[in-house]
Amino acid sequence: MPMLAHLKFSVSVLGLGRREDPVGLGLGYLPFLELVILYLQCSDASAVEVVEVEAMLRIEVHVHPNHPTLNLEEYHCQSQQHEDDDGSGYINITSILY
Repeated sequence: MPMLAHLKFSVSVLGLGRREDPVGLGLGYLPFLELVILYLQCSDASAVEVVEVEAMLRIEVHVHPNHPTLNLEEYHCQSQQHEDDDGSGYINITSILY
């Protein structure tokens, strides 16, 4: 498995986001990774939890030594506006990350 270049899977926001010490996906153990296709299952997760998990996943891909491409798709998400969303299409995640 260490030679894996393309990874496609699904993960729950609640499975990753509601932990005392959130863990990543361990992508660093796949040094040849070029593409990550991730389906993020958002059922019963708040908008804040979704944004926090997305940020964590994007950071994990960003710090990966091979800088793989991340295709992230959400499904089963509720259509609720995020509390930091001012309607501009951008969400201020500074308060979430720090």
